[in-house]
Amino acid sequence: MKPFSCITAWLQRRNRTRIRSSRRGVLTRQQWNCISTEVLEDRTLLAGNVLASVRGPDLVIQGDAQDNSVVILIENGNLTVRGFDNTTINGTDSFVATTGAEVRDDLRVSLGDGADTLTILPGVVIRDDTVLDTGAGNDLLSLDSTVIGDDLYVRTRAGDDQVNLLNVNVGDDNGIATSSGADSISLQGGRVGDDLTLFSQGGADNVVVDTVSIFDDTRILGGSEDDQIVVVDSFVDDDMGVSGGSGNDFVNVNNMIVRDDVGLFGSSGDDVLVAEGTNQFGDDFRQDGQSGNDSVSVSAGTSIRDNVRVRSESTTVDGSVITTNTNAANSAVQATQDAATALINPVAVNDDFNLENNDTLVTVTANGVLANDSDAPIGGTTTVSLLTNAGNGNVALNDDGSFTYTADANFNGTDTFTYQATNEFGGTATATASIDVNQVDLTLDVSSNGALQSSGTLVTNQSTFTIDGVTEPGATVSVDRDGDNAFDDGSTTADGSGNFSIDVTLLNDSNNLGANNLVVRSQVTGGGERTESVDVHFAEGSVVRFDLSIGGASDSVDIELLDQDAPNVVANFLTYINDGDYSNSIIHRSVNQANFAIIQGGGFTFDSGNGQISNVTTDPPVDNEFNPANSNVRGTLSTAQIGGDINSFTSQYFVNVIDNTFLDDIPHTVFGRVIGTGMDVVDAINALPTFNVNAQFPPQTALTDVPLTNNFEAGTTPNATNFVSVSSVARILAPSS
Repeated sequence: MKPFSCITAWLQRRNRTRIRSSRRGVLTRQQWNCISTEVLEDRTLLAGNVLASVRGPDLVIQGDAQDNSVVILIENGNLTVRGFDNTTINGTDSFVATTGAEVRDDLRVSLGDGADTLTILPGVVIRDDTVLDTGAGNDLLSLDSTVIGDDLYVRTRAGDDQVNLLNVNVGDDNGIATSSGADSISLQGGRVGDDLTLFSQGGADNVVVDTVSIFDDTRILGGSEDDQIVVVDSFVDDDMGVSGGSGNDFVNVNNMIVRDDVGLFGSSGDDVLVAEGTNQFGDDFRQDGQSGNDSVSVSAGTSIRDNVRVRSESTTVDGSVITTNTNAANSAVQATQDAATALINPVAVNDDFNLENNDTLVTVTANGVLANDSDAPIGGTTTVSLLTNAGNGNVALNDDGSFTYTADANFNGTDTFTYQATNEFGGTATATASIDVNQVDLTLDVSSNGALQSSGTLVTNQSTFTIDGVTEPGATVSVDRDGDNAFDDGSTTADGSGNFSIDVTLLNDSNNLGANNLVVRSQVTGGGERTESVDVHFAEGSVVRFDLSIGGASDSVDIELLDQDAPNVVANFLTYINDGDYSNSIIHRSVNQANFAIIQGGGFTFDSGNGQISNVTTDPPVDNEFNPANSNVRGTLSTAQIGGDINSFTSQYFVNVIDNTFLDDIPHTVFGRVIGTGMDVVDAINALPTFNVNAQFPPQTALTDVPLTNNFEAGTTPNATNFVSVSSVARILAPSS
């Protein structure tokens, strides 16, 4: 017995001989609701889950009000229901419904409200009726190459729904009804053994029937808004009636063969009804815009065997109107088809690889082309195959994504190959793998300079810096010192063994402040090249190193002093260093504000033995030597002074964490600059929380903003592991000669 006895009478009584009404043969709203009622009558809900069961010969799938995503497929030879996108089937990943590829009788699916997705993949056979109800929500329903032995009924409800049938073969009636919302119905390929009924109700809907064979009547009815209906390259063995419904509708039949009557109808809006291309109509043809300012046209290639009746305000339609509306309908259903296809397609992402100093690149699965790709949303296993080989080498690609690439001799540059990712569902995706090939060898050796390792850079007081190295024999080796990419700051040719040596003059000027980034380039005949770089700080002044302990962790900061610009201030500072006055001192002040940020030290020492803080013994103050060329900007070392007395500098110093240029007006003398990445350490200190610990160390009054670490608790007494301590300060490099 058919599960839809309430519409059996309609199927039996429909008039197949002549079209007299735009709605003849179309299911009513009540009849469509009847379909859904019968699907739902024995449904049991379980929140967050889809239930699948075999009831006799029938397969029944029931969802809840959540967003359910379900695929029906043949897996390991069995018809399987699988959930994806966090949907479970009977509380697990999948449910094996039957052995083999068939549902022996009916398939009934009701997914309930929510944004649901139902996909039926190729190979599935349903022997009897198929009834699909996605409920309210923005739903996507896709059938690909499905074989249905009897009727197919599809019902969607409120929401913007997408229905896509690709190469589906239906043995008897095929009925699809959407509800309110901007819906899209696409039938491409396949056949319908009896009647085809498409009913898009409220909403601006798009319906496309393309290359479908229908062996009885076809009825297509739009809804209450502006609909676009296109029927193209299809065969209808009996009557065909298409109505846009109310709204400003567009109906286009193109390259059709219809054995009996054809009717194209508008309704209360301004409708466009078009018979385009080469059509063969076997009996009467009626084209009626009904009320509204309508336009109709019939192509010269349309043959009509019997009566023609055309009623419209205009019998011509501008070609651009036809093109625009047809393209809009096709675009909408193409989006539906793309959405359906995306469910089964893996995601392939372009890859970038590097080949250095060798002519062969070997990858494994973990870093092959599949490493950044993804399986299809519905799951599956992705494998790859080579589409196009590399243009300047050869690729041996394995199905797990690993590959071996061998570059052609003397090739340097970017080579590419393309591959296709495939899964067992027939989903595919393509991507391009790029390989940057650099077969030029280049190694640098700067040990002959005796430069010291500082924070992220070498440091030297010699203006001439020698770069030795090994590269390709006969290669041209050149240096870019100033970042202009001209590579005109030194050049030589490697000898027959690839050895070379270049002397570069280092700079310390207002642009680089001593920081030289030396980029060395080796170029070979044929265009191959390689670059390596080395950072060197050329210090004209003394370089001092602060060895720090930050909560027990050791670090250091190197500073170049401005011996020439502030000779007396520097000499005073070096005296404190040489006397060991800064050993076991602390950073006793840190200010971190939007317009003023510093860290300050040189005033106090901490004795871890007795836990006491003492003042650093000071020498007589020195006169201010502020130079406008040396502003209080980030990374500079400056003098701490008493009140407004600019000549009061003794032992205390500070490092500017931001540009504190207002201090130039006092002025505070800048007498050093932090080298390399030393400001990373300064920033870390400045980011520590600060505390007022005057009460713990009487009679001190200057300990109001002390940076402390290791989860120091306010009100307690800090110990050695809480302070930022200066273990020692020493001059590590004398001024340049």
